[in-house]
Amino acid sequence: MSLPSFATQTVTVLRPATVDDHGDVVPDWSQTPTQIPLTGVSVSPPRRRGQENAHSVTTELMLFAPLVDLRDTDRIVYAGTTYAIRGEVMRYETGVLDHIECHLTTVTPAA
Repeated sequence: MSLPSFATQTVTVLRPATVDDHGDVVPDWSQTPTQIPLTGVSVSPPRRRGQENAHSVTTELMLFAPLVDLRDTDRIVYAGTTYAIRGEVMRYETGVLDHIECHLTTVTPAA
């Protein structure tokens, strides 16, 4: 079952290439990432917007999406801003409103 009709937004998933770092596979953002459109999502308004220090502001959003291959190492482009996934991508497979959720965060220079 998919998310309700309010999930009408589209974001772009940026997936990095990977490299072998002494036996560990790690993301490699020095290469151009793969861009994957993701439709049928809902992005919440900022959950928290506060100054970290005198030089930067942190903004956090919440992403709700259908069950897709979204990885903790991916980044999300929403409304022209690139966000990192903070923490784990949480999967909810209950048979009713199956979906994933994740926190998005970005840090920008203070005005």
